[in-house]
Amino acid sequence: MLNIENSIDSTWIPRLKVPLAHSFSIPQGEFIIIDTPGPNDSNLSAHLRQIVISELQKATLILVALEFIGSDSNDEAKLQEDIETIREYKDTDSPSYLYALVNKIDQRIEGKHNSIEQTKAAVAMKYKIPVANVHEISAMNAILSYTFRQEYEELEKKSDVTHETLMSKTKSYKMFMQQALGQTWEQAAEYIHVNLLPNIAEKLWKKSNYDSFLHNTLGIVSQHVMPICLTMALQKCNYYIQKCYEKISIRKSCLDIGEESLLETIDRLKKDQQQLDWSRKEAEKPVHQWHCNVVEYVTRLFDEAGRTYQVKINQLSKKQLEHAAIDALKENLKKLEQHAVDEATERICTVFSSHFNSIESYLLEQSNNIRTAIDDKKMERKAIEKQFDLILNELNGNKEKVQNMLKTINTHFKD
Repeated sequence: MLNIENSIDSTWIPRLKVPLAHSFSIPQGEFIIIDTPGPNDSNLSAHLRQIVISELQKATLILVALEFIGSDSNDEAKLQEDIETIREYKDTDSPSYLYALVNKIDQRIEGKHNSIEQTKAAVAMKYKIPVANVHEISAMNAILSYTFRQEYEELEKKSDVTHETLMSKTKSYKMFMQQALGQTWEQAAEYIHVNLLPNIAEKLWKKSNYDSFLHNTLGIVSQHVMPICLTMALQKCNYYIQKCYEKISIRKSCLDIGEESLLETIDRLKKDQQQLDWSRKEAEKPVHQWHCNVVEYVTRLFDEAGRTYQVKINQLSKKQLEHAAIDALKENLKKLEQHAVDEATERICTVFSSHFNSIESYLLEQSNNIRTAIDDKKMERKAIEKQFDLILNELNGNKEKVQNMLKTINTHFKD
């Protein structure tokens, strides 16, 4: 039976891609946020703990989430332990990668709770995080303002927007109005023209502090990522320069080899390709069985989870949970199972194909190089040799420039 600890790549985690789009200015690009449990969570298996540690080590920034009102002493002690563990695995004395997000600031009551400066200073001191890296946010303000704005714009495309249509045709209107205008929102709404609501949503978004947080953190991410991106791009340039150099060198060396020998080499490569095709077909049989085993394993896991899940559903039903909600939960479990099976299938097919495709690509490349070398023989030898030498010298020059640029980047960003 499949051993999950050994068979699943420990660097892989499920990923959900969502747009980071907003009418407010946010830098464009892919921004990956990975939500992990604490590294000392008692519920983590060895495999999941390895994933958490791996992601923490790779992260440009680590965001520690706190609540404005505070947690009990046990939770705070647990968080401090997690932060110390993070520092251990990051293996650096610099605290610049560590950020604290203090959520639920919409619950602050002036005169009763600490001010912004006092809150930041207290968090910075307790968890040894730079004050500049402590950000206050309101996730409630952010999600309600964003969701309402999206629903408002969608409704505006289809019909006239009124308070009544917003109440009946959107999900966020009531919660948004209550959050933005307070407990007397229904009375206040009578005096507010519906066209002003997008402006109120914008002000609520600004009150969430997400704009300043995103711009600050994305700026830090850019500083860290820029040398990595430049280095990767230059390394790719280096790779293609090397491939071109090898190709031209092969063509040049083939000028001294007879055409008959080159044709024999092509024949041998064709036989290798035929052998590869046969091996691929033979390998498909055990891979198919392995795929069946994986699907069976995943299905059995979900069957076991489903039975436990059904007990919980029955308990919820007794508490008069809406039937629609129960049906939605069951449907989500089915979708999750199908997604797990599809993901397993795709990963098996990808791993299987990649091995054979890489060999096939190599054989094809070698065949094309030799066929080109045969065509070279039809040209005047001295002329083509001179052309080869010029190209090789230019490639060497470009390679040297790339190496110098890599050194400059390493020196500049190290300093």
